[in-house]
Amino acid sequence: MMFVKLKIFLSILIFLPNIFFSQTAILDFSPNLSPTTFNLPLSAKIELSPSVSIIQHSHLFQTNYPFRFYLPYEESIVRWKRVIQTSESFIQFQKDAYLISLGKMQQGFGPGQLSGVFLSPTSPPIDQLFLKYLTPSFKLQFQLMRLDNRSIGDSNSQIVNRWYYLRRLSWSPSKKITISLSEGMVVTGVNRQFEWHYLNPMNPFLLDENHEISNGYLAEKGDSDNALIGFDITYTNNSWQAYTEWVI
Repeated sequence: MMFVKLKIFLSILIFLPNIFFSQTAILDFSPNLSPTTFNLPLSAKIELSPSVSIIQHSHLFQTNYPFRFYLPYEESIVRWKRVIQTSESFIQFQKDAYLISLGKMQQGFGPGQLSGVFLSPTSPPIDQLFLKYLTPSFKLQFQLMRLDNRSIGDSNSQIVNRWYYLRRLSWSPSKKITISLSEGMVVTGVNRQFEWHYLNPMNPFLLDENHEISNGYLAEKGDSDNALIGFDITYTNNSWQAYTEWVI
């Protein structure tokens, strides 16, 4: 499908009185148009300080537009086969080797451009906490995601909450080779909230799962902790990249 791409870039510097910092608002409008469909995305980034930003990505699109990710919407808001929807909305802190993001974000986990082992490549943007520590040789990534709920029984009297914890440690012994270990834990339970011990970025999830069982926390119907472990190697050349990835 052929698209005509236009791009309008606007940078506005706004000084707000009675506030200790200045705000920079950056707007990006990049329409995608074709004879049969369209997408009019508007991106906004407000820099509250050199380290803190608020980021928002919204779309006015026709329902048959081929997004590279799944963007769900309610049928009740569709008008003339057109929808306005937000794909990302989060606050971000970035300084030196540290990055912390909180809000609704698109998915990205693993060596490839599209996630496919720990996350579906067509998964929608999800509410999450994202942490990353990056150095020239090491990278530690942690994500806490709130998945959609499930009901138990015909009456839907009990709601099972679902959480997804992801962690990835990467080491680059050279500029061309990266070796990574990944770990995931899908946690479910009736009215279950996130557990603080799973937020420890260094403690293995399998040990935390044994903590849950030994203390009798997984006692309700629908309670479950399911672990995933992965390993991958990436080779990067000047113009191409190859990788292999395993998960159990």
